[in-house]
Amino acid sequence: LLARNWENAPWPYLGLAFIYEMKEKASEALSNLDQAKGNTFDFEVNLVIDIMVKQTEILFNQRKYDDALFIAKKIYERDLEKAIIMADPGDILLGAGKKEQARVFWEKVQQEQKISEKARILVKNKLDVLELIEK
Repeated sequence: LLARNWENAPWPYLGLAFIYEMKEKASEALSNLDQAKGNTFDFEVNLVIDIMVKQTEILFNQRKYDDALFIAKKIYERDLEKAIIMADPGDILLGAGKKEQARVFWEKVQQEQKISEKARILVKNKLDVLELIEK
């Protein structure tokens, strides 16, 4: 923060986004998250993904599933592990009532070679729960 003028740093806008979210002002929170994302550098990839995770969470809670899914898929393209654990497109599909699409997505994820064992178990558990729901 000391290296940059605060107006050009992401941190103040992240803080404001969290405050607006707590006050249930989602549009202001999303606006500040956009500003925070715009104020990041190319090398701050993890920070950008964290901002996108928060955007996905807010949109999901607003039941804006298509918008949440769009961002979650972008996270998935950049960081498969973080997407599965924090902003799972399958969870969003399931929340939107698209059980079959969620199943297809999770089955595809299980075929990924780059996925950790921890994430693989998480996806398997989600598929198991989905199967139990349908019984």
